[in-house]
Amino acid sequence: MLADGFDDALIGADYGQNRAVYSIELMLQILMERDGMSLDEAIEYFDFNIGCAYVGEFTPLYVWTEDKFEMR
Repeated sequence: MLADGFDDALIGADYGQNRAVYSIELMLQILMERDGMSLDEAIEYFDFNIGCAYVGEFTPLYVWTEDKFEMR
């Protein structure tokens, strides 16, 4: 299972459970650039609509990949 519209944030897979792994920072960056959200809006959107969604045993994993998030 993949997160629609976030192909550029896909960083790998958990082969033990066959789940996609996404970078939260890259997903936030996509939301800000693609959808014109502020960082606060992107975080709120991610938390409410993506990060807490459970869509079955193959729900993607979302990980922080950097110690500190900075806009690029």
